[in-house]
Amino acid sequence: VTMDDACRYARAIHDSAISGATYNPTTGQLSVSLDGSTDSPTRVAAFVDRGSGIELAWLDVDAFSGSTSSAYTAGEHAGFEFDAVSGPQLEDTPFDVTVRAVDAGGLTVTDYSGTATLSDLSGTATPTTASFTGGVWSGAVTIADPYTADVLTMTDDAATGSSVAFDVLGMQECPCSIWDDTATPAVDSNKDGIHTIEVGVRFESLVDGYITGLRFYKGAANTGTHTGHLWANDGTQLAEAEFTNETASGWQQVDLSAPVEIVAGQTYVASYYSSDGYYAYTNGDLTSGVDNPPLRALADGEDGANGVYRYESSGFPTQTHQSSNYWVDVVFAESLPEYSLWDDATVPGTPASSDGSAIELGVTFESDVSGEVLGVRFYTGATNTGPYSGQLWTADGTPLATAPFAGTASVGWQEVRFDTAVAIDAHTPYVASYHTASGNYAYDAGYFSSGVSNPPLYAYAHGEDGHNNGAYGYSS
Repeated sequence: VTMDDACRYARAIHDSAISGATYNPTTGQLSVSLDGSTDSPTRVAAFVDRGSGIELAWLDVDAFSGSTSSAYTAGEHAGFEFDAVSGPQLEDTPFDVTVRAVDAGGLTVTDYSGTATLSDLSGTATPTTASFTGGVWSGAVTIADPYTADVLTMTDDAATGSSVAFDVLGMQECPCSIWDDTATPAVDSNKDGIHTIEVGVRFESLVDGYITGLRFYKGAANTGTHTGHLWANDGTQLAEAEFTNETASGWQQVDLSAPVEIVAGQTYVASYYSSDGYYAYTNGDLTSGVDNPPLRALADGEDGANGVYRYESSGFPTQTHQSSNYWVDVVFAESLPEYSLWDDATVPGTPASSDGSAIELGVTFESDVSGEVLGVRFYTGATNTGPYSGQLWTADGTPLATAPFAGTASVGWQEVRFDTAVAIDAHTPYVASYHTASGNYAYDAGYFSSGVSNPPLYAYAHGEDGHNNGAYGYSS
């Protein structure tokens, strides 16, 4: 075999041998000579040093007997080549794509700077055009509809090229779970001797979000108490909640006292402890992963064992048997719902008082669950022109956050967001207030003679648990 310094390596496929391989960096011509015979077309792979790096080129050679040669000139645009598109992708979710303009041997045509058309089999890919620089285009592609074995295609007036096939998965509406309520196990109640047991599932989300609850499937014999857990993949406990008000059988759910934020692509474990040792199972169900985007139960062996359990005591489950599914699930939300004590349709009896003094007015409240206060709202009448600021306090008057309202408000509910949300504890009193320099505040006399409940929020009745509600203070 003879070869020059520019053609680093070449290999013929089939019953033939390379007798020569050269690349001329001045003309861009790649040539190969072969001896032997083939009964079908042959491809020769050549790794070519073009000065900017070594690239793979392919030469197609027709069937021959004896000897033959083949050559082509690098740099003449002949098509488009996609870098690998990993799958599956999600509908309406951007993913990165890189496409190269290539010559007949697959080498990048570095002087190509044209605009090409991008399309896919579903007909919903965006963007629809791509402007190349130095023979390369990279960008985020979004496909609007689910599609099985979708293919991206790049085309201009003279050439075309397509990606490998990949699936585009539809996203279920969330809050959501891995399994819906119609899914049932092969065995709904089983017990291994005298053992108590903790059983679990490894899962991930394809998007960032929050775990707001835990679920498990209960058979009729699975009595006793059940305690759910959420873990990081290394066994760090993230949440615990006891199931209450269970039905005799079927899917059970408990809400976490505080949602747990999770990161896309990271592995977590959801489990529950059965004090009587009963559990549901389906053998071999997690041999492959279970996809219900954005959630996915991992295949057994993918980033750890799946279908995991632990005997005797509650804790992080690590053992596995026959890739069994023990029918543990989560409740996932991409974003958390926001709550207020009063909705926008609520109107005070007196939208604007005649008191024109600067004043701070507030409400004492608590939440049934831990969470975050994002900001403050108040109702303003036509003569309450501000300026205004919103505050959050502990019940003893320690300031937690403040923010100015922008501009002069129109009549109705006004809202300001704090720069940073403030974490609050469940069943703990706090005070939200606003200050207005113009007075003329809205009010309802006697309103807090009883408490106001709009779960998970509750405003105390005046004097309840020693709290003054409807509190105010004059100040400049």
